[in-house]
Amino acid sequence: MKVNILFLTATSDIGGTERMLIHLLSRLDRDRFDAVVCSLVGKGTLTKKVRELGYLAENLDLRHPLQFGNMIRLYQLMKDVPFDLIQIYGLRAEVFGRPLAKMAGVPVVISSIRSPDPWRKWRHVLIDRLTLIWADCFVSNSEAGKKSRIEREKYHAGSIRVIYNGIPPPPKYKEEDKGVFRDKYGIEGKAFPVISHIANLRAMKGHWEALQSIPQLKKTFPDLRFLFAGRDDSKGEIPNLARSLGLDENVRFLGYCPEPAEILAISDAFILPSYWEGCPASLLEAMAFGLPCVASNVGGIPEIIQHGENGLLIPSKDASALSGALLSLFQNQELGKKIARNAYQTFQTRFHIDRMVREYETLYEELTDRIE
Repeated sequence: MKVNILFLTATSDIGGTERMLIHLLSRLDRDRFDAVVCSLVGKGTLTKKVRELGYLAENLDLRHPLQFGNMIRLYQLMKDVPFDLIQIYGLRAEVFGRPLAKMAGVPVVISSIRSPDPWRKWRHVLIDRLTLIWADCFVSNSEAGKKSRIEREKYHAGSIRVIYNGIPPPPKYKEEDKGVFRDKYGIEGKAFPVISHIANLRAMKGHWEALQSIPQLKKTFPDLRFLFAGRDDSKGEIPNLARSLGLDENVRFLGYCPEPAEILAISDAFILPSYWEGCPASLLEAMAFGLPCVASNVGGIPEIIQHGENGLLIPSKDASALSGALLSLFQNQELGKKIARNAYQTFQTRFHIDRMVREYETLYEELTDRIE
C-alpha cells in the first residue's frame, strides 16, 4: 500500500522552502508514496510546478479562520482522501493544519522547522504552543532550528528529527550557454567579478549590507556586477537604496528567476549576508556549482560552512566584513580555488538530494508503520 501524504504550505509563492518541496517531490518513490500539495495563499507558482510533476495541487486563498468556506474546503479534502500523514510548512499553515488534520482523522501530523525564526513575538510563540498537542513529529532542517524550538517554544527534544536540505546536481552548461546567460542578465564582457545573491528582497536577507559593501569593492574592482535575484518584498526600498548610492551600473535586480542555475553559472562568487537562516537552499545550490561563498555566521549556516575551508563566515549586518571577505577571495586566488573545490565536495557528500529524499522516505514509513 502506498503512503498518502498531504503537504500543506503557507504560501504558493516560491522561496527556499518551496524549492525544497519541489526537489523532494521530484525524487519521491511513486511506487511507495503519493502526494497532494495545498497552499493557503500566494499567486500559485508552487501549485503550477507541482502539477507539472504530475501531482494534485490546490491554492486555497485561506487567509484567516473566518473564511469558513475555504476552511471547510481544506477540512473536506483531509476528510475525503485517506491521507496517512500531513506535513506542514509555515506558522500560519500550522495554525490551520494541525487541528483540522486531527479533526479529519489524519493519523500523523508532521510540523516543519525551516529556520530559528528569531522574529517571533510572544503571540507567535503562544499560538505555536497552543497547537502543539496536535503535532506528532517535527522535522528541522538544521540543529539551530531544533535548538530554537526547544528553548523558546518548549518542544520536546525527542520529537524533533533533523533532516538537512538536499538539492540535485546542477546542469552542466557549455561556454556558449554562459555567454547567452550573460547577455540575458545584462553582464558585459568586461564585467568582473560577478557576485550573485539569490533571495527574495527583504531586510533579513542582508541586501542593504550587500549594497553598502559595493563602494569599497569598486575601488579595487570598478567593473564588478552584483546580481540580485528574487521577488521584491521591500516595496521598492532596496532598489531605491541602490539608486541613491549611485550603483545603477553595478547592480542588476532580476526579480523572481525560475532558473537560478543560469545566474549561478555566470557568477564568480555567491553571498548570503542574512540575519538568520536554517539550511538555505540558495547557499547549497551555489556550493553545488563550486562557487566560493560568503555567508553570515547565523542559524544553521555554520553547520554548512567551515570558515576558511569551504566558505567564509562573516558577522551579520556588517557591510565592511562582507566587502573584506569578497576582496580576500578575489585577491587570494589560492584561497578562492580551495574554497570553491571544498564547497563542491561538501555538496556531494552532505547535501545531495538523494540523501535528503532517502531520510524523508524512511521517516514517513517509520511514522506510518506505527499506526498499522
